[in-house]
Amino acid sequence: MTDIEASTDAPLSAHKRGSARALLVFLVLVVGAGWAIGVTNLPGAWYAGLAKPAFNPPNWVFAPVWTVLYVLIAIAGWRVWTRDRAGWPMKLWAAQLALNWAWSPVFSPAINRAQRSRSFWLCWAPSSRSSPPPGRATAPPPSSSSRTPPGSRSRRR
Repeated sequence: MTDIEASTDAPLSAHKRGSARALLVFLVLVVGAGWAIGVTNLPGAWYAGLAKPAFNPPNWVFAPVWTVLYVLIAIAGWRVWTRDRAGWPMKLWAAQLALNWAWSPVFSPAINRAQRSRSFWLCWAPSSRSSPPPGRATAPPPSSSSRTPPGSRSRRR
């Protein structure tokens, strides 16, 4: 092996080691948090009492399926992170993960209806005001001086 080949291999292997560590961190955090949420929000008698369709899978299927899904979500996050750590794709990944993690605690029957409603709107309201990805055009907001056509009711009171 020449000196040139050896010098080009060293930074590459260090980069690969750092990337492998980052993947491990993503897997531990995403899958670990998913498991923690699953363990703290186990379905109880309320779920067993629901009328379910015939194609509803048995309860034992959910843990392995969600584990695989969280592994895939972690890999997707790691891949986005290695390409653009601060870009809108990484922010979008983080937002979907936060909403995914919030789902069980928000809709768990262990909390009352008012808390669920408040939690739901806290999770979804910010996403309704988010700006579009760069390069995507949006319609301008209606002007405040627009008039209501004759014969129609105004929505303002």
